[in-house]
Amino acid sequence: MTQAAPLAALGRLDRDLLHVFVAGPGLGEGIAVALPGAGWLLIDGCTTGLDGRGLPLEAIVNRWRAPTDDPVVAMVLTHPHEDHVGGFAEVIDALSPQCIGLLSPPGFSESGSIREKLGDPRAGRAERIRRGSERAALIAIQRWAEAQPGRQVLALHEGVTLPAGSSPVQVVARAPDEAVARLGLLPSQDANHLSVVLEIAHGTSRTVLASDLPRYFTNTTRPVRTGWDLVMSRYDFLGDHAVLKVPHHGSAAAMHPDLMPQAAGTQRAWCVTPHNRAKLPRVADLDGLPRMLERQSSVLLTAVPASKRVQAPEEHPGTVRLSQLAARMASQRTGAPFVDAAGVHVAPGNAYEPLDPLWCMAVDQHGTLVSRWRGRVAIEVIS
Repeated sequence: MTQAAPLAALGRLDRDLLHVFVAGPGLGEGIAVALPGAGWLLIDGCTTGLDGRGLPLEAIVNRWRAPTDDPVVAMVLTHPHEDHVGGFAEVIDALSPQCIGLLSPPGFSESGSIREKLGDPRAGRAERIRRGSERAALIAIQRWAEAQPGRQVLALHEGVTLPAGSSPVQVVARAPDEAVARLGLLPSQDANHLSVVLEIAHGTSRTVLASDLPRYFTNTTRPVRTGWDLVMSRYDFLGDHAVLKVPHHGSAAAMHPDLMPQAAGTQRAWCVTPHNRAKLPRVADLDGLPRMLERQSSVLLTAVPASKRVQAPEEHPGTVRLSQLAARMASQRTGAPFVDAAGVHVAPGNAYEPLDPLWCMAVDQHGTLVSRWRGRVAIEVIS
């Protein structure tokens, strides 16, 4: 596979191609897809900078969108967890999407469903979302929907097709299971089990954005009812992809052999966003990255699994052997006080910009991975 180029070298986009931008600064995940022809699809969100005000998805769209007729056709909130909603509210206000999709039962009332999640007493739901960034995202969705009649809040579950504007692609939700989605959201700590999984089909090319959907309950081999065993039993073709946003930050409990088959000689991209608090992805003990590298020649990490406070630029081309990363992580402090030993001084890094923790991949309609570009802290891990 050809060497990645610096993200700074990415100029005007070739809109015959599908461009997938994946951002993950150490905590948080956001994806921006420049659709062939015109239009953008934004999934979840994250923030950068010590003040949390950097918005990678807004920065991506503002830098690479065409000057005319290139709208944000849809934004998607895959599940209501703090590490997927960072900046979501601010991006809604800044970019004014044409449609917003979120997990909710089929046939729901947009304003009623959002009120329930916000804790409106009229809703009568016991399980309510109260955490700040999650609440802010739902308030922004409600405000957006009420600002202009006819705006569409789309209930996402298996089989629902997202609008793609004038682009020839098809964007379809492959999870969560519709029957389970009818029951509504699980308790917040189990929201991963109902994560929205998206398939983007462009010609014969397929991109899979796997959110945080697990296969097993953590540290067990007990299958999650709505997880990858169910999804792959219905859509085994998802394993034939050009780009995969690896599920749940590279957790071994989210890996399915049919979704992530060994494919010697093929060019495809597996991209992982780290979760430093959970120390994901793992770098040792045949877990996480070692398991992926048994099936894939390289894995693209948007940043090392460490706090935004300690991220620093990686010398281009950013290729790192697994053994080197494991040695570094053994001594690298995460920057999270409840993970690091007490009294450890963490020296700040200097990579706070929105486009630093980022990979971009360009794919043609035949499934050929044409090019890759990396932000300053992104790395490519090899065996």
